[in-house]
Amino acid sequence: PSDFKIILPFIATSISWQLNDEAAINGNLVYQEVTTATGETAYQYSLGLGRKFNQIATQRMKVVAEAPNASNCLGGNVEYNFEFEVYPLPTVDFSMDALSCPDFDLPFTDKSNSNVSAKPINKWLWDFGDGETSVEQNPKHLYEQGGDYIVTLFAGLDDGCMVETKKTITIAPKVNAKFMVASTGCINSNLTINDQSTVASGNIVKWTWNFGDGKPPVVKTSSDAFAYQYTNSGTYTISLVA
Repeated sequence: PSDFKIILPFIATSISWQLNDEAAINGNLVYQEVTTATGETAYQYSLGLGRKFNQIATQRMKVVAEAPNASNCLGGNVEYNFEFEVYPLPTVDFSMDALSCPDFDLPFTDKSNSNVSAKPINKWLWDFGDGETSVEQNPKHLYEQGGDYIVTLFAGLDDGCMVETKKTITIAPKVNAKFMVASTGCINSNLTINDQSTVASGNIVKWTWNFGDGKPPVVKTSSDAFAYQYTNSGTYTISLVA
């Protein structure tokens, strides 16, 4: 619903509002004092019309305010005319990975539509649910901790309305992958691998080991110690994804 406000340089003794060709409405004379950009005092009047516009069109509002006869100056009616466009509400949507990991830059892609020809969405506000925000169209965001977060996108036009939509993203618990192994060994001899990985909550269910020797990764489903053999001498880097 739309309400209307006007700021006048004087305290009106009467004020009327006329939307398009409808009958004029005598407005409330209650005002709120405001300070202009130049530091002067002005007076804000409001009309709580609560009007819903059902079609896209140019609307007109005429305000007639009666200025007081102050300091022997001639008062009288002052007319103000305004035109404004009524736009449809935008359709706001975005895409993301519903399940992701902490400490990674996660992409969020805006898929909103202004529903106004030749006027694409040009204003965005993202709330990632962890106290961080962004005004980019397609931001990336890093979550530091696991958990469920509600992501909110507000999108619209600079000269129109903004609409919000919400989605929940689940960030998996943070895993600290760690293991212990001897720094030297012999070829064709067992090298014992001891997993020491931890997780913030829940349980680790998969360990993927890469021994840097060109062989396929070794996938484990438990943290039990195991042996591995190198068939050629050299220096190798062992990596673990848990």
